[in-house]
Amino acid sequence: MKLQKTPRGFTYLPVTRQDCLSWGGFGVCDFCNQNMQYGYLVYILNSCICSRCLNEWIERSSHYPQEDVDYDLKYQTDHQTEWYKWHIMN
Repeated sequence: MKLQKTPRGFTYLPVTRQDCLSWGGFGVCDFCNQNMQYGYLVYILNSCICSRCLNEWIERSSHYPQEDVDYDLKYQTDHQTEWYKWHIMN
């Protein structure tokens, strides 16, 4: 598993349904509730979402004001490591 970034710099981690089940998730997208074999764990959203919802969110996030993105990116940088580790270790 390798941490990836959106064009705006938000991080996400590709995960499997089994990964999701291991940390207590249900293997469904947090946005659209569709079953998923593969998903994307997104720190700044505190969610695991399907590829369709990830792509929609990436498109919407391209319109966020830069000052909001900067604040979120600083928060992400300060806190994401432990959050991702907890999900992957569990």
